[in-house]
Parts: sequence; C-alpha cells; structure tokens
Amino acid sequence: MYIRLIYKEKILEIVSTFTYLGIVFTTGGSFNISFEMLAGQALTAIFKFRSNFLKFPGIAIQHKFDLFDKLILPILYCGSEVWGLNDSTKLEGIQSCTFLQNIF
Repeated sequence: MYIRLIYKEKILEIVSTFTYLGIVFTTGGSFNISFEMLAGQALTAIFKFRSNFLKFPGIAIQHKFDLFDKLILPILYCGSEVWGLNDSTKLEGIQSCTFLQNIF
C-alpha cells in the first residue's frame, strides 16, 4: 500500500528522518541520532574550548565551569523539551567525563 500526501497541489515526500532546528526526528520516535549529533557538536566545542585554555593558562577553574555552562550546555540541551523519557547517557558522559578530563 502506498500513501500519497498532497499539500497545495504538491506531492509530499515521505522520509524516515527529518532534521528541524538541529534535532533529528525519526519515524520510530527515538532521539538517539540527535543525541549522537549533539554529543559530536559538544565534543568539537570542548576541544576548541580546550585549545583556548592553553592560550590562557591563568583562568580559574570556577571561570572554566562558568564558560562551560554558557557555551557548551546550550549545545547539549538543544531540543531537550521534546526528548521525553529517552536515555541521554551520551550527553551526560560529555559533561561528566570529557569536560572534566580536559579542564585539569
């Protein structure tokens, strides 16, 4: 059986994934692909962040945490309003392990 959707005389394509505002929506309702994508973006930002720490070695740890909260957490929380009860351990690992390992 083939479903054909028409909107304003145009046939709409049916896809298995759709990206909207940086969040990947799938037909199964899982956000695992989104979590992987956001984790990758956060890792990229952390490593760029780390290279800037090397240029300024005198930054206090409290200031590094403050910068993390303002620059990295918005990446990790992008779309969190629609995640529901999905397992987001990939994103939690970014904050707890990766950043803390790179900060010291």
